[in-house]
Amino acid sequence: MIIGILGGGQLGMMLCQVASKLNIQTFIYSDTDDSPAIKYANHFLIKKYDDFHEIDNFIKKCDFVTYEFENIPFKTLSYIEQKIKISPSSEINQIIQDRLTEKNYVNKINIPTVPYMEINNTSDLKSVDPKFFPAILKTRKLGYDGKGQIVINSYKDISDIPNNEYILEKKLIYNKKSLSLLSGIKMVLFLPINQLKIFIKIKFFSNHFHQLTQRNRSLKKRQTMLIILQKK
Repeated sequence: MIIGILGGGQLGMMLCQVASKLNIQTFIYSDTDDSPAIKYANHFLIKKYDDFHEIDNFIKKCDFVTYEFENIPFKTLSYIEQKIKISPSSEINQIIQDRLTEKNYVNKINIPTVPYMEINNTSDLKSVDPKFFPAILKTRKLGYDGKGQIVINSYKDISDIPNNEYILEKKLIYNKKSLSLLSGIKMVLFLPINQLKIFIKIKFFSNHFHQLTQRNRSLKKRQTMLIILQKK
């Protein structure tokens, strides 16, 4: 079986690594030759995502196609979908490529998000209620790891922005930062960040004590057996 993967980033690389352990071959299609995933794929092709002749050559050699990041052109995914099974579907990717449509969809299915609004220019931004800030202005498409984002802490910090498609998300302020810890599937703990170091220390010494106890028990058993053998 050969899985075709559109995109050659780190997620594609990890997918190739796992697939190889399952004896599944991978075929990376990427538009950049410095993609880390090509080092771990069985096959790879470096071409543009809108080169449909090369896309045809790619899918002919695959049993199934997926993609490792959301910014694959919708037209490309839709084209592939007509010829071979692809997952997630092109419709799903069209939703998640745009931060505004993504949030609209998530709220539509009753999953709450932070308050947000559509922004297209400086005038839109200056018309926002000052109480909405602090907020983060993000480009609706592309951008990741903080790229294409501007933190606006207050209304007076607003500056001119180029006309574009943006989403403004309200920045929520928490009284206490917390961390969720999952222990197996039995318990979830929510701890204020100032208690986290204490918890880690307690957990470390608890585990360390348990290991020492187990070792002592094992040592005592061996000593007892040795005494019994000596008596015999």
